[in-house]
Amino acid sequence: MKLEIVLNEEKAKEHHYNIHKGYAKIEDFMIKQGFSKISEGVLEGDDSQKSFDSVLLINRELAKTKWFPLLVEKWWWHIDGEIEDCMGYITGVWEKKEEKPQIMRMEIVLSEEKAKLHGIDVNKGYKAIDDYFENRGVPKLGQGIYECIEDDNSFSTFSVAIAQLPETKWFPLLVEKWLWYIQGEVEDCISSLKGITL
Repeated sequence: MKLEIVLNEEKAKEHHYNIHKGYAKIEDFMIKQGFSKISEGVLEGDDSQKSFDSVLLINRELAKTKWFPLLVEKWWWHIDGEIEDCMGYITGVWEKKEEKPQIMRMEIVLSEEKAKLHGIDVNKGYKAIDDYFENRGVPKLGQGIYECIEDDNSFSTFSVAIAQLPETKWFPLLVEKWLWYIQGEVEDCISSLKGITL
């Protein structure tokens, strides 16, 4: 987990407060709790209960000080893949900021040579795949490339595509490359054609 705090220099000057002294107070406390300083105002700890309790404690204590609520510009707690905006300790209003959404992509390449061999128009093949994904709300990024934000619906659409596309007569005959990019990994979907000789 990580605590990220930015103090406003202009506000510090306005209130005649040494901004570096403020950072030092926060850092000294967190380092004593086992956190490591990454940069000024950014401290990182493990995911233990002790670290969790330390962040809760420093957040509550900072909110009580006279200087911190006047100077704080950004106050984030990175935990469990989410960013919690800690301004709620001062304002009483809480909000969670999601990390950047994961993007999911499927890439399909059809073989023109195989299409000619089987007397199939490769462009009609791509058009059929385009229509398949478009009807399910997945945008086309380029020829044979479909990309969307990863959620339960898109995951289901891509999973079903892996089951349904091989059931067509033409797709198993033409597909040359079929990759699914998900959660930072690449899955080769050609394996779903097992038992079919290309």
